[in-house]
Amino acid sequence: MPGLLLATGYLALLLYFMRRSSFYRLPGVPLRWLAGAFVLKVLAGTALWWIYTYSYTDRANADLYKYFDDSAVLYDALWTRPLDYFRMLLGIANDNEHFNTHYYRVMNNWMRKYESNLANDSHTMIRFNAFVRLFSDGQIHVHTVFAAFLSFTGLTAIGKAMAPHLPGREKALFAVLFLIPSVVFWASGVIKESLLFFGLGLLLWKLFAALEGRGRWRDLPVFGFCLVLLFYLKFYVLLSMTPALVALVWCRLRPGRPALKFALTFVVLGLAALNVHHLIPGFNVLEVLWWKHSDFIGLANLMQSGSFISPPPLEPTGLSFAKYAPHALFMTFLSPLLMARQGAMGLVAAAETVALIAILMWLLLHRRRAGTDAALVLFCLSFALVLALVIGWTTPVVGAVVRYRVPLLPFLMIAALLLADPSKHLLPLRLRGLLPFLAALLLFGCAHKHREADLVVHNAHIVSLDEQDRVYQAMAIVDGRIVELGAEQQIRNRYRAKETYDAAGRWIYPGFIDGHCHFFGYGLNKQKVDLGGVKDWDEALARTKAFADAHPEKEWILGRGWDQNLWAEQRMPDNTKLNALFPDRPVLLQRVDGHAAVANQVALDRVGLTGASRIAGGIMELREDQPTGLLIDNAVDVFQKIFDEADAATKRQALLDAQRDCLAAGLTMVCDAGLDTNTIALIGRMQQEGMLKIRVYAMVADKPEHLAHFATTGPVIGERLIVRSVKVYADGALGSRGALLKEPYSDQHGHHGLQLATREHFLEVAQWCKANGFQMATHAIGDSANKLLLEVYGEVLGSTNDLRWRIEHAQVVTPADIELFSRYTVIPSVQPTHATSDGPWAKDRLGEARIPDAYAYSRLQHAMGILALGTDFPVEPIDPLGTFRSAVFRISPTGWPEGGYRKENALSALDALRGMTIWNAIASFTESDLGTLEVGKQADFVVLDADLRAVSEAVLPTLKVQATAIGGELVFRR
Repeated sequence: MPGLLLATGYLALLLYFMRRSSFYRLPGVPLRWLAGAFVLKVLAGTALWWIYTYSYTDRANADLYKYFDDSAVLYDALWTRPLDYFRMLLGIANDNEHFNTHYYRVMNNWMRKYESNLANDSHTMIRFNAFVRLFSDGQIHVHTVFAAFLSFTGLTAIGKAMAPHLPGREKALFAVLFLIPSVVFWASGVIKESLLFFGLGLLLWKLFAALEGRGRWRDLPVFGFCLVLLFYLKFYVLLSMTPALVALVWCRLRPGRPALKFALTFVVLGLAALNVHHLIPGFNVLEVLWWKHSDFIGLANLMQSGSFISPPPLEPTGLSFAKYAPHALFMTFLSPLLMARQGAMGLVAAAETVALIAILMWLLLHRRRAGTDAALVLFCLSFALVLALVIGWTTPVVGAVVRYRVPLLPFLMIAALLLADPSKHLLPLRLRGLLPFLAALLLFGCAHKHREADLVVHNAHIVSLDEQDRVYQAMAIVDGRIVELGAEQQIRNRYRAKETYDAAGRWIYPGFIDGHCHFFGYGLNKQKVDLGGVKDWDEALARTKAFADAHPEKEWILGRGWDQNLWAEQRMPDNTKLNALFPDRPVLLQRVDGHAAVANQVALDRVGLTGASRIAGGIMELREDQPTGLLIDNAVDVFQKIFDEADAATKRQALLDAQRDCLAAGLTMVCDAGLDTNTIALIGRMQQEGMLKIRVYAMVADKPEHLAHFATTGPVIGERLIVRSVKVYADGALGSRGALLKEPYSDQHGHHGLQLATREHFLEVAQWCKANGFQMATHAIGDSANKLLLEVYGEVLGSTNDLRWRIEHAQVVTPADIELFSRYTVIPSVQPTHATSDGPWAKDRLGEARIPDAYAYSRLQHAMGILALGTDFPVEPIDPLGTFRSAVFRISPTGWPEGGYRKENALSALDALRGMTIWNAIASFTESDLGTLEVGKQADFVVLDADLRAVSEAVLPTLKVQATAIGGELVFRR
C-alpha cells in the first residue's frame, strides 16, 4: 500500500508537469487524450508487474524483477561506499576484481553465463533502477510510473517529429503511437522497451528538428546521450536504424530520387559493415549478431522457454545470414500466430500479427500517390524491415519476438498513414476481400495438432541434474522415455496424454539409485527374525523365541539385525542361552552387517563345525577348545547354502517385498552386491513377467561356478537387468573387528582384522574381469584392504581407463592411498549412513590418529570427481533421504552428534544428489539412460515435498516420497 500511495503521488506530479510543459502537445490532439494515454501506460505497467509477480516462480529470472533486485546491490553501495555507487552508475573504472567481489557476483544479471555479446544490456536497466531508488524508497510501483513516463515521453517525441508530415491524420498518429496493444503493454513497465522508446523518440525528434532547420547546438548533448543509451540498451535497434537514418539525411540534404539513394546507402553501409573488422579488429557486425543469436539460445535453454522454436544453423557469414533471411522474416511477422494457443496474451499477439499482415499487403497493393513523402516512407519501411530481419535472426523464442518487434510496429503503421489518403477510408476496398483469407490464416495459425504422450507430468519443479542444473515445470513421456521438458503451458498445450500427473508444485528428481545394497537379502530378511534395534542379547533371544513359536513349520530359525555396539555392555554374544532355548532346532542369528553371527549347537552340528575346524578368512570363537557359536566373516558363509536353497516361492516373495519398500523410498534402481546365477535368472524372469518393475544392477558373487557361467554367456545388458560386475570381499566389517587394518585395532591388542582371500585370488579375479568385460567391485573397509586391492587393480588396469572398477565402502583409506583412486580410475562406492551409525564407536576401533582417515567422503570425491552413494541395506535402512542426511549434514536419525560428525568430510547438497543419481548411473554404465532427467532418457523419477538442494537440517526429516516412477509408470503413490 505505501508503494501504491507514493506511486500515485508521483503520477499526479508528472501529470501536472505535462500540463505545464509545452513539449507534451501534439497538433490536433487534445491534452486530455495525452494525459489518458500516460495513465493507460501506467496501468499497463502495473498489469505487467502483476504478471511478473504472480506468474513467475523464479524472481531472479523474471525480467521485471531481475534488474530491480540487482539494483538494490548497487544502490546499497551509496551508504557504504558512495564513490563505488557513482562509479558503477556512470560506468567509470568499475570493471575490476573489487567490484566483482563486492557487487557483481552478488547480482544475478550483471555477469550472465549465457552472455557474450558486445554490450551487456542488463547493466543499463540495473543502473536505471539504482538511480530511481534515490527517490522511490525501493517501491517498484514508483519505478513503474517513471518507466511509463519515459516511454510516454519518447513516443510523444516521435509524434512531434512525424506530425508535420501527416496533416489531417494527427488523431490516427496518436492511435498508432499510444494504442497498439503490444506497445502499450511491453513499453510501459520497468523493462528495456520503456527506455528504448525514450532514447529512440528523443533521437528522432532532435534529428528531424535539425533537418528541418529548427535544430540548436544545445541539442547535441541530448542527441549524443540518446546514441549512447541506444548503443548500450538495444544495440541491434540502433544498428538497424542507422542505414535508414543516413539515407533519410541524404534525401533531406539532396532531394530527389529517394529510392536510389536508399538503395545505394544500404549497399555501401552493408559492405562497410561486412568489412569494418579490418579497420576495427575484433568488431565484426555479423559476429555480434551471431553472438546475440547464440546468447539467446543459451538464455532460452537456461530459462526453459515455453515457445522456443529451433533456430536454423546460423553461422557468422554473409551467405548464412542471406540464406536464412526468409526464416527471419517468417519468425518476426508470422510465427506469433502460433502463440494463439498460449491464452489471452497469445490471442492478442496473433490478432496483432494478422493486422501486420494486412498492413504489409496493403502497402504492397497500394499505388504510389502524388504528395507522398517517399523518403520518410522508405525510412519507416526500411528500418522496420531490417529490424525484423535482425529480430528473426537472433531470437528463437516466439514470446520474445512479440516483445522485441514492438519498436518496428509504430513505424510500420506510420508508413501506412503516410501512404493513406485522409479523405478516404484507410482500408482500400480491394483489401476487404482479403479479410476472409486473413481470418482463415489466423484460424490456421491457432490450430495446433497435439502430439500424443503416455504421461504428462506438470505443475512441478523438475530438477534435471543435467550439466546446467536446469529446472523445468513439466515433461512429456512416450514409451517410457522423456520426449520433452519445458514450461507448464509449453508441454500441456503441445501434448495430449493418456495420463497426467499433477505434482502440485512439488519437486521432482531423477529416480534414486542405491549404489550398494543387498536387495534380495533384504527381502529374505523380511522372512526372518527382525533383530534391528534390540537393546541387549536377551531381547534378541526373546524376539527369536516369539518368532519360532509363531512359525512351527520352519525347520531353520534365521534372524538378523543385532548390533552389540548399541548395548550397555558392548560384548559379542555367545550361544549359551540360545542352546538352552533351542536344544533341538537349528538357529542362526546374524549381526546387522552380516559379517558376524551366533549359531546354536544344533546349527553348528548341521554344517559340521567343531572345535577343530579351521576356516580361511573367518573366525570361529572357541572357549576351552569348543565353539561358542560366535562366527566372523567366512565362518558365517559356511551357512550360505541355507539361503541359496530357499524355494522359488520364498525367493519370489522376498524380491517383491524388497521392491515394495524400495519404491516407497524413491528407489528406481538398486545395485545388488553379490547374487548367485539362479537368483539373477529369477530376477530377469520376474521383470519380463512385469512383476518386478525396479531396475537391478546385479553384481555376481565371487564363486567359481558363477564366473564359469558368465564366462560363457558374457555380460547381460538389459533395460531393467544389467549383469556386468563381480562382487569380491577383501575383508570383514569394522563393527565386528573383521576389517583389515595396517596397524592393530585400538581396542583389541595385536588384532589386524581379516583378509578374506589371498592376493593371488584377487589378482586372478581381476584378470578374469578384464578379459570378460566385467567390472570388479570389491568390498574393502580397512586401510590395509583398500591399499591391497588398489594395488591389485593397478597391476591389471595399468593407468587411467573407462572400466569403472569400484571399491565398495572404502571406509578407512590413508591419504597416501587416496590418490590411487584417480591414478587407476577407480570409483569409490560409499554408504554415508555408515559414518553416522559407526561414529559413536569407530574411534574405539581406530584410535585418535586414524579416525580422520575414516568416512572421508569429501576427500574421496575430490580424488575421483564422482562418488557412488548407497545404503548397504539391510545393514542400514532403505532410506535415500537418510543417505542424503548423513552425506550433507553428517548426523544420524536421532540428531547425533550436534553439529555433525566430522563435518569436514561432508558433501554439498548437489554432490550428494549426484551421488544418488547420475554418479551411480556412471558407476553402473547406465548414464546414457538414467541419472538425469533429459530428453531421450528413461523417465525414472521421484517426487518429494521440497528442494533437496536447499533443504535445511530441520526440514529434512519431514520430507516424504510422494511418488516414484520407472519408465514413465507411476509404481508408487502415497
